[in-house]
Amino acid sequence: MRVITIVLLAVIVLPAGAQTPSPLRGRVETDIRGGDQIKAEFSWSMQERYGLDRNKNGIVDLPNSFAYVHNLPEWSAGCGCTGGDCSTGSPTFMVHFHPRVSFPPPPPVKSEEQRPGPRTPPELRGLPQLPGAPRIKTEGMAQFAALLAQKRRVSWTIEGSHLATPIHMELTGDATSACLPEGEYTVTLTASTAQANESVSQKVRVEDLLIVQLGDSYASGEGTPERRIVATLTADPPFNSSGFLEQLRNTALGYHLPDYVHVLWADDGQPHGWETVESSHSLSMGQLGARVHLSARVPKYSDFSAAHRNHYRAHRSSFSAGSQFALGVEKASQKTSVTFINLAASGAATNDGLLGSYDGRRDERFFDATVRLQPQLLELKALVGTRKIDALIISIGGNDAGFANALSALIAHESDTFISYDEIRSTVRSGNWASIENASGLLGFATKWSNIVGLDALQNQYRIIKETLEGLAINAHKVYVMQYPQIGKKIFPKPQDPIAEQLVPGGLQYCLYVLDAVAPEGWGGIDTDSEISRDELKWATTNVLNLLNEKLALAAQQNGWTLVDGILKDSEPHGLCASDPYAPSLYNPTHPVAAGAEGMRWYRRGKEAAEIQNKVPHKSSLVAHPNEFGYRAMAERLKQVVSLPED
Repeated sequence: MRVITIVLLAVIVLPAGAQTPSPLRGRVETDIRGGDQIKAEFSWSMQERYGLDRNKNGIVDLPNSFAYVHNLPEWSAGCGCTGGDCSTGSPTFMVHFHPRVSFPPPPPVKSEEQRPGPRTPPELRGLPQLPGAPRIKTEGMAQFAALLAQKRRVSWTIEGSHLATPIHMELTGDATSACLPEGEYTVTLTASTAQANESVSQKVRVEDLLIVQLGDSYASGEGTPERRIVATLTADPPFNSSGFLEQLRNTALGYHLPDYVHVLWADDGQPHGWETVESSHSLSMGQLGARVHLSARVPKYSDFSAAHRNHYRAHRSSFSAGSQFALGVEKASQKTSVTFINLAASGAATNDGLLGSYDGRRDERFFDATVRLQPQLLELKALVGTRKIDALIISIGGNDAGFANALSALIAHESDTFISYDEIRSTVRSGNWASIENASGLLGFATKWSNIVGLDALQNQYRIIKETLEGLAINAHKVYVMQYPQIGKKIFPKPQDPIAEQLVPGGLQYCLYVLDAVAPEGWGGIDTDSEISRDELKWATTNVLNLLNEKLALAAQQNGWTLVDGILKDSEPHGLCASDPYAPSLYNPTHPVAAGAEGMRWYRRGKEAAEIQNKVPHKSSLVAHPNEFGYRAMAERLKQVVSLPED
């Protein structure tokens, strides 16, 4: 920039006989020079949108609302849509501009004593000036002139094809913010004084990444609830001792007492109250009897919004793979923000859940047979409208193939004497589980037994999903379908798991038994220590899991989707046979989830799931689902495969 030298002469003329005020006495001259340049630069950032906790309850918000998706003012003081109409306009997003401006220092004010040349005689100093006397430069006026010359101003201009007219703004604080629709802009910062100015421009791309998760329990986050609140437990004398309480906690009766454990699922960010719940129970242990009292501080469930209750009915969690992926993208760059939607539901299938309405988890506190969850694709359209989805992630097909049903049937298999391999294979392909349902005694491990399409019909179901996306004009930039993991293998660096078969170190093998205690005690006269054997799990891998993943790969190829593969391979050393990550009583996942240690288990075993969820093992929906480390590994695969717009 130019170096500008300005000489400003400020004079004042006093009427005859007037006395010079003391600040104006004496002859003063001021040089105002712009010897130093103005230096200006700026940075910018997007307002963070996913990962917030607006109601301060310690759970990441999953708003799942139109106001959130379109960043309306009613959602966290958002911006709104262009033209005030989201059906024809575009959402706008808050962009913060951070200036760094260095102004030259104020010019020095030099008194006559500091300057060479004639000076006012001492005897005349401070006396009134006579008419016709020379005009003098006063110190006060020189300072005022210097301030005028140094008046500082910082302004912004934003230009772009998405704006009808450029935006002009003055800096009012440490930063300036503007609501802008997605797109590229030229932003100019101008800093000036009365002497000089400096302008700097740069390209700014406004990008809010819309990431959507749809599908079943492996998409909802089943297996890894947000929090586990354990009630304070006391017993009447003489059993009120730590030893008695520890014994009680370790019994099936102990951790299945009503109100002993409250499991919290995803939160929509709306405020709710908290309350203390208390209950008492009489019980006996052997020949002993006791009165047990429970007390817990829990959310006031009656305050929950409809969206919050639906999260519980669907068992949604911020620890799901899609959520952990979205959180990672949000934290990776300040130059983009993330909007994340998760409409997946535990137990959902292509017809019941994705394409059609769905009951949700029938064992949840908010289950209502008269109000079904909306079809995920219809709800998605209502939320996003015409917004482009940057990544649509789908995990679906496992319940259509009856994978959980097959595991339940294998518990009852017992060497083909009760249910044969051929029967299970045929039913997996056809989806007709009625006969096996009756034979297996209605095990609760599977979420549903009827209206299952079967493995053979899956290819057509995927085609219908694509056609429905197109028919609803859901603008998805890319669709990703997720591979299902292996839950039963392990690499043994050294034999250390007591339930695992002792194998050669480094060998990739199935463990001896999996899914401990998922059958009710004494059920059907079957030895419940057997659960699912190594050979049965191998059979399930070959005849159900591998075929399901092949269907997914073919669907991706036929429908122009992207397969998120590698999940099966990643999971093999971390299946149900691997080491415990922690004691169930210590369950307390936090964000960000750390990388899993080698050999650690990524999936919920039966007794672990039961203790976390406070249900008997064969009724726990957490069984055989990923823990937070399993979902983190799946999120890492998403990170490698999903292609998002660059900053």
